[in-house]
Order: sequence, then C-alpha cells, then structure tokens
Amino acid sequence: MRSFAAAAATVSVAVAAAALSVACGGSEQPATGGPAVVPADAAVYVSVQSDLDSAQWKQVEKLVLRFPDGPGAVERLHGDLGNGVNYEDDLEPALGPTVELVWLDFRNDGEDVVALTQPDDEGKLRELARKSEEPVVVDEVEGWSALARSQAVIDRYRDALDAGTLADDDRYDETTSELPTEALAQVYVDGERTTNALQSTLQERGAEPGALDSGGRLDSGAAALEAADDGFRLTALFRTHGVPDEVTDVGALLGEVPAGAFAAVDFHGSRSTSEQLTPERLGPYGRFGPALRALSTLVEGEGVLYARPAGKRTELTLLLAPPDAQAAKGQLDLLAATLGEGNARQTTIADVEATVVDVDEYSIVYAAFDDRLAVSTSPDGIRALREDDGLLVDEDRYRAAVDAAGVPDDEHVVAYADLHELIPHFDDLVASHAVVPVVPTPSRETEPLRSLVASTRTNGDETTARLFLEIRG
Repeated sequence: MRSFAAAAATVSVAVAAAALSVACGGSEQPATGGPAVVPADAAVYVSVQSDLDSAQWKQVEKLVLRFPDGPGAVERLHGDLGNGVNYEDDLEPALGPTVELVWLDFRNDGEDVVALTQPDDEGKLRELARKSEEPVVVDEVEGWSALARSQAVIDRYRDALDAGTLADDDRYDETTSELPTEALAQVYVDGERTTNALQSTLQERGAEPGALDSGGRLDSGAAALEAADDGFRLTALFRTHGVPDEVTDVGALLGEVPAGAFAAVDFHGSRSTSEQLTPERLGPYGRFGPALRALSTLVEGEGVLYARPAGKRTELTLLLAPPDAQAAKGQLDLLAATLGEGNARQTTIADVEATVVDVDEYSIVYAAFDDRLAVSTSPDGIRALREDDGLLVDEDRYRAAVDAAGVPDDEHVVAYADLHELIPHFDDLVASHAVVPVVPTPSRETEPLRSLVASTRTNGDETTARLFLEIRG
C-alpha cells in the first residue's frame, strides 16, 4: 500500500505534469507560497505552484511544444490521471494556487508530513482524499486545507505553528534570498534536523555516532526550479559550516579538458574523507574500507571526468590534480595489480611513461605528468592532454552553452554536456550492455535538447549552484 508521504509527493508531481495543459489568458503573477503557515522548525518544506494561468506554466507549455510530441502530450493530460481521477474535473478544482508540503520531522518513515492548499472546491478535495489508498484526514488550519495521515499529525503541525513560522525566520530569508521570485517549485531544508535524521539512520545500521561530522555540516539549503525562455533553470543555495575550503575550490581543471569533449564534470575531494573511512565508521560496510580509502586518496585534490568520441566507442578520461601525483600513481599501481591480475604493462604515450591494464575486454591506461594524474579508456586520452590541439572551453559550442545558461562572471562552470552528442553515445553504451535489444532514442524526439551547464560560487560558508537545461525550437 502506498504511504501518505508518497501520495502527497505524487500529487505534487501530478500538478507539475498536468499544468503543461495551461489555458491561455489569466493572471501573469506567480502564486504566492506559504512560509507563513510553515513551522520555523520544519525539517523540509516544498512548495509547488499550481496556478495554471501563471507566467511560469505558460512558459512550460512553450518549452514542451518545441518537442515533436509536445502537442500530443498536452492533449493526453486532459484525460484520466489514473484511479478514476480526471485532471479538469477532479484535480484542478481541488487545488489552490500552490500545494505546500511540510515535513515536521523524519520519524515514522517520513510519514509526519502535512500537505496544504487553498482549493477552489473544498468538496472536490475531500472527495479526492476519500479515493486515497491510505487514510487521509482533512482539516482547516489558518485558512488552509491541511491533509495528513492522521489528526494527530495535523494537531502537531498546528502546535508547531504557534511556536513560530518561516515567514519570521531570518535563516529562511537568508537562505532563499537569491532564489528567483517566480518559480515552478521551491524546496527548503533545515540542515541540522536533516543531518541528525541521516545520522540516526546510519547508527541504526551499525555506524558509530558522528559518521557525518568529518566533512562539515549543512545549516540550511534551498532550491528553486524555474522555466526560462530557452530551458529550465535550477538554482540552489547552501549555508554550511566546517566544510574544508578546498572542497569548494572547483572549476579550474575543466579549463584543461581537450577539445572534442561532449561532457565534463569537475569535482574536488578532501583528505578528511579518506581519514574517516574506518571500519568503525562504516559499520556493516567496513569491508570496503581499504578500497574506498585508496580511491579517495586519488581524488584528494581537484578532478575532472570527461567524455570524447572515439570511433564506435566513447573515450572516458579522469584528470586529477592530487597533492602528490607520483604518490597517487603508486596507489593506482596497487589497485591495478589487484584488478588487472598481472595484466599491467608499460608503454610510452606522447613522451610519457604510461601503464596499461587489461580488464575483461577493456583496457585502462594511466600516467602521471606535470603534477597531474590521468586515467583513460584510450591512449588517445593521454595523448590529447599532452598535445596542443585546442581546449573544450575555447570551442564555440561550449561558449554558446555557457552564454545560454547565463553563467555569471563570478561563478565557475563545473559541469557541461552537449546533449546532441551525449544522448546518442549514452544510447550506444546502454545498448552494448543490455540483455535485450534496446531501441535508440529517435533523434527528432531529442532535437530540442541542446546543452546542460552547471556552475557554482562559494563565498565563505555560503555556496550558490545553478543547473541549466537548454531547450530550443
């Protein structure tokens, strides 16, 4: 049987999907959220805009209609949504301008959640509640219709409101300050309560107390999803303490990726991560400790993983900037001796001594040079880093993607994908490892998908991150 929390989340997804059938005309103002009816100590708060006449949902429809099957998708959403529920007759009148989800805590398997809305037709909302697979209680709180798995949860929610709301919470205001004022959905997370809940879960599974303390703590986080003229943008802001400065120092190595790459992800590891991977902290997963510590040592510095076309296959290359490249290579030699079962051999690539390891039908090649450690599925991956044949960041398609994403000058690009190339390569990868035949995605269906760009900026204990999916007609 489906839980109330899952059902509440499903309703929110249904709102987002059904809103693709936005009618023309109506208010241009976004629906207002409900921080005034969210307890200040709520663990997680999610707000989904369900005003079908808002500018945001009109923009969603424009984006969807750029796809070949866009018109058909909009038409299908006018039909049944399952379980005898029709959007226009049942769901639309049962919802108000927004649907608010409030997790009071994470006890009871995440079931301590209240869903809030201001429906056009209260009767329709109660009728939907009666159709739920799980018992749902509907009550009125502060002019909102509140739904929960029991009256006890609603009573707890009402009592929590009396102690203060997010509307008067400075931390909430600071964390959401950079989020767009018009958005399809917004989420706010109380970092302390969430971290404590995760810690409790790990302890129940045998990990020792403090397993999550080594890499800093999340104080609060917020994110918003918006529909822009040429795609979807996700903006997130995190307030932390105790996070090592080097972990947030990313983006430099992406500038060393050779031309021709169609996807790249920049990241940064931390020495504290490997130090905390002890059997005691890992609990039942302690047997993986030695291998995890060896791997984490390799990525103590900045790294970038990227993909380039290589004939019928895809070349994957991992470029690392560890504190000591030769020491990191020594760790890799130990892993190669185990994984390669004696199949490691030495070779020279572009005047660099490299090691090749055969694993099944694949070969892995790696080499250390210029304070860098490179690991690739092809000798060309090493060769491209040694030769001066251009860089990804100087290519027109990369620059166009960054411009479309609107990356500010003070942010670093940490992920990039040319979706026109990535999707066919991904299809080939899946098809080559599938047990049953896989039909590739028709190129006409994915033609509007152009690029994906992620960027970050860190200022002290505050980090802003953005992700943009470019969609063009």
